[in-house]
Amino acid sequence: MEDLGLSFDEAIILENEKVKRGTNLISNYTNKLVLTNRNLIYVEYNMLRKPKNIEKMPLNTIRTYNGRAQVSAKREVSGYVSLDVYFNNGPEKFIFLTMTTKEPQKWVESINSIINGVAVSMNIGKSAVESATEMVADSIASIAGTFTTAFNKRMNKGKMETTECPSCTASVKGQAGTVVVCPYCGRQIKL
Repeated sequence: MEDLGLSFDEAIILENEKVKRGTNLISNYTNKLVLTNRNLIYVEYNMLRKPKNIEKMPLNTIRTYNGRAQVSAKREVSGYVSLDVYFNNGPEKFIFLTMTTKEPQKWVESINSIINGVAVSMNIGKSAVESATEMVADSIASIAGTFTTAFNKRMNKGKMETTECPSCTASVKGQAGTVVVCPYCGRQIKL
């Protein structure tokens, strides 16, 4: 971990190590963006993963309008999502190696909270074990959902069901899980 030169009352709120700055096509998504309660810090690495440049951009230099920081998350042509920050001395673009706006949107909300003096929960990094445990739990929940759906279908098979035809509102009766034809209008209806 590199020395970011944080002051004694400065705390890391968010960080992401798969970011590139600007629209430079040659640059890789191997740099780091750090949000503290005072600064946005961009760490550029060399090929040996050693810090080549650390730039601090004070949050109090971000433009605001009606109490909102001029910061936005948007999808780029590449499909990745960027965090656009409008500083007093010009805009900066940080592109995240992600296809969802979830991560950059967290940054937008956190920056706005800090600028408006609202408490922000700090990003306490998850250990590999915690992340793996969450992944296993999600997989188990997904499998359980699949079994439940299949079980419910099997239990309802053969049961008679009555519904209303969406076309003519006639009452239609048949076996659950089958397709029946309305005797009045001929529409096919899945029960």
